[in-house]
Amino acid sequence: YATRYLLAATSGARDGELAALTWGDVYLDAALPYIDIFRTFTIEREQRPPKTRAGIRKIPLHAEAVSALRAWRKRGWMLKLKKGRHAKDTDPVFPNASGGHYRPIMGKALRKHLALAGCPIEYAGENITFHALRRSFATWLAEADVDLGVRKTLLGHAGRDVTDGHYTAKTLGRLADAVQQIELNLTTAEVVELPLRRVASSDEPEPDPSGGGPFREHKPSCFPSVFPRSAGSPAGNQTTTPANSTVNSPVCRLRRGRDSNSRITVLQTAA
Repeated sequence: YATRYLLAATSGARDGELAALTWGDVYLDAALPYIDIFRTFTIEREQRPPKTRAGIRKIPLHAEAVSALRAWRKRGWMLKLKKGRHAKDTDPVFPNASGGHYRPIMGKALRKHLALAGCPIEYAGENITFHALRRSFATWLAEADVDLGVRKTLLGHAGRDVTDGHYTAKTLGRLADAVQQIELNLTTAEVVELPLRRVASSDEPEPDPSGGGPFREHKPSCFPSVFPRSAGSPAGNQTTTPANSTVNSPVCRLRRGRDSNSRITVLQTAA
């Protein structure tokens, strides 16, 4: 799950878009590594095109995501399968044990891993969902003063400035520069609550945390978002909360692998 969480938090891709990805859609060896988004895998286990043309897009990969995906394909992917084998370009990036496309209830999985890491799993009576990773991505870009048009393009929103889905090298480079604005500390992290505001994806409907049923609007006064601890700050200290935040955030210490008590933890971007 760690690679899936990391990719979601650094690309803004939706749950279904990640579930639909095959290795043929992942260009790790390109001059500017990216993923090609042009379909989604629904909770009914059907492959479908995005709902809008803007949803068809190329998302440059963050350097940390490139490293994680390389490691996942080299070893982790094979271990996931009951009958281990090397991945082919037609295989899903995140398969089930039989090698097929797989869309588990990611909100439930995320809350499980947050709980194991000693982090909050809800805020203001609302469960933290997988969509919080997409919100984190949108918030990071906004905080880095990335142009609104670029943010919309990366998130697959209408009104993007890429004409007819044609990505030139210059366009992809501009998008890649935006993604690299995200600074990650893969040692520790925390969950912080930010006031709900109209950044990129905050006005989207959110799936029911149970993984089924109709979509509903997310209406709490604040939404959870994930921020890594600022580089150089002492372990255990909270990242400085934006000035317009109204709450103090609990620290969520996460690491790769297992901690000293052999409790399973996840990458810090898992929140």
